[in-house]
Amino acid sequence: MPIVLKSLGASDYGLYYVVGGVVTMFSFIGGSLSSGSQRFIAYALGKDDVRLLKQTFDTTLSIYIVFAIISFVVLELAGVWFLNCQMNIPTDKLTAANWVYQFSLLAFVINLIIIPYIATVIAHERMSLFAYLSILECILKLGVAIVLQFILENQLVVYAILIFVVAILVQGIYFLYCRFHFVECRNYRLLWNSKIGMELLTYSGWNVVGSLAIISRQQGLNVLLNLFFGTILNAARSIAQQINGVLTQFVNNLYMATRPQITKLYAAGDSKEMWNLVFRSAKLAFYLLILVSIPSVIEMNAILTLWLGSVPQYTVGMRIFAESCGLNAS
Repeated sequence: MPIVLKSLGASDYGLYYVVGGVVTMFSFIGGSLSSGSQRFIAYALGKDDVRLLKQTFDTTLSIYIVFAIISFVVLELAGVWFLNCQMNIPTDKLTAANWVYQFSLLAFVINLIIIPYIATVIAHERMSLFAYLSILECILKLGVAIVLQFILENQLVVYAILIFVVAILVQGIYFLYCRFHFVECRNYRLLWNSKIGMELLTYSGWNVVGSLAIISRQQGLNVLLNLFFGTILNAARSIAQQINGVLTQFVNNLYMATRPQITKLYAAGDSKEMWNLVFRSAKLAFYLLILVSIPSVIEMNAILTLWLGSVPQYTVGMRIFAESCGLNAS
């Protein structure tokens, strides 16, 4: 990120994340259904029923394809209007912002459709693949940041295109791996199993409410900051969000590794071992989060300076919402 921030500048960096944030506001759909997908696929694996497993995957993928089509149409119509008519974007950056929006939208649709394949990888507990592809994605994004330094014009658009290419490569590997290694991912057919589909949607219902609240707070605040203050403050908040995301993902990776086993134990009827694993993972996650977050909060300014070199204005203050609302961004 320091390389990207230096290449784009604080204003363009903030513009990229606020424009992408308009698309990200719809990501709560995929995020809400993701845990449900993992749960039902893992449950079918625990039952050792190949037919149930195939129906579960096909129904799940069909739901995601429908949501991807609906999201694309809504975002293409309403999102473009909001971007061009309501957001606080400099006139000379409006064309670049539209290109960023379109590539962000395409990446969002691809990421949404591929979620059932990622859920299958996690349900089969192939955590090594998940780890390797996460590392590969980081390396590719680092390569994008390095290449960006040699681009003299339209850096914002080039960055959006390259990030889109990275998304295609990583998600394509997930798709091919699942097709070759998991029988349920082969010979897909559009399927709606009412029992599985309704259970999945019902199970994910409360997740949708929670995810909608979280994404509205995070990305909605990005839009409000842009409308009233501009892209500089968006850059500061995007950095703060990335730090928060790293800390959150650190703990979520632990849950990601334990959830499939918990579901399989439940499907097998081993309640005692299931609850033991639930309590152990919860305690471990809490201690890990405390171990990492407390030093980060205390020494945030030093960490940002070491990481970024030149820290955009207001970045440290964005840790607390009340402080960010009181900033004078003029």
